[in-house]
Amino acid sequence: MKFKGWKTQKAYIDIVGDGTEVIKRYIDCSDVDWEVNMSKKFKSRHSFELQKVGHDSVRMPRFLMGLGTWVAGVDIERLRRALFSISVDDLCNQLDEILVDLKANNLKFNDIHPNNILFCEKTRTLKLTDFYWCNRSHLLDINKRYGTDDEKAIQKIKQEVRELGAIVEKEVAQMKSQFVNTVGKIYNDGSYVAPGVTYQPIDIPGFEDVRFLKDICAYEYSVIKQHIPKGISTTTDIGCANGFFTFNLIRDNNLNTATVYETDPAIVTLLWNIKLCFRLSNLVIKGTFDDKSEISSDVTIWMNNHMWIDKEIGSDRCDVATSNVFKNSKLTFFQTAGIDSYGTALIEDLKNKEDVEQYIKSVGGNPEFLETTTKHRGYRHLFKVRSNNG
Repeated sequence: MKFKGWKTQKAYIDIVGDGTEVIKRYIDCSDVDWEVNMSKKFKSRHSFELQKVGHDSVRMPRFLMGLGTWVAGVDIERLRRALFSISVDDLCNQLDEILVDLKANNLKFNDIHPNNILFCEKTRTLKLTDFYWCNRSHLLDINKRYGTDDEKAIQKIKQEVRELGAIVEKEVAQMKSQFVNTVGKIYNDGSYVAPGVTYQPIDIPGFEDVRFLKDICAYEYSVIKQHIPKGISTTTDIGCANGFFTFNLIRDNNLNTATVYETDPAIVTLLWNIKLCFRLSNLVIKGTFDDKSEISSDVTIWMNNHMWIDKEIGSDRCDVATSNVFKNSKLTFFQTAGIDSYGTALIEDLKNKEDVEQYIKSVGGNPEFLETTTKHRGYRHLFKVRSNNG
């Protein structure tokens, strides 16, 4: 869901190519100056830079969405997407922080409503926008649902968030129970087998108490994140497990499409439930990955699954599949298991880091070594791979 902003009789938004929005107002420049100056006085993690770029326009960072509208209130569809990243309690605590910070900066906003509270998915933070009426002595009676009293407006929004959030929290509890009762009970190649225990943490509020085996994915994502260029729009995650990499790629990059491959039925069901609950329209869920899979991606994550593909479909077909990935992905983060590693599926021809690097080159990739880790037991070598096609 890409919410591009708001529109009134006094303002409209032009989306520009550098990830910002220009708001042009049909009012005199003193009003633009007022809004810019008021926003600068709001010293808070819930503020953002607002720049005057003309006598009738300002530039602001582009965020995903407001929480709703001043007419209809908090919108459950937008709230669902916010709750993909933060909990109801966290969201309400941030609303309280906004009120505290306004008072600390001697500001009376006068126009608090859900569409002036934006959610930044990348930082998991609420942002306050539209300071046009802030500290004004003369106000128009247009925000009738929430009024001009900042504290009462925040409390009303919190009430709506909690009422609607309870619906989402109930759905999360149901899908979590279903997942815990099914995961790890049937053996699937490449999946961790322990009833009720998953391989990775599920990085969504409400799933914190689901038991998992390894948390190295958080560290590995922090390494990978440093090498991902700005402006990517499509990603692929092969053997995505519980979606840790993909969920964070979605948050950090506002993706058009995030494609995942996973074969464990319990995890596939969970991914579909997550997609539907949190309205992840850009999440594309696929099953088996092999040499027939069509890849077209800005960034592909292929972490600790290549050796299982090799085992399941054979080395020749796996080489074709690997070549297809490197050829059709602008950037691939690749990690496999050779005999210097540990696990049920090991590729005997890969004896060390140099062998993995040579293998990447042999199937059409241009590798750059990033690091070696022992956190999977044995040695796992992480490479950033560019296509030789440019």
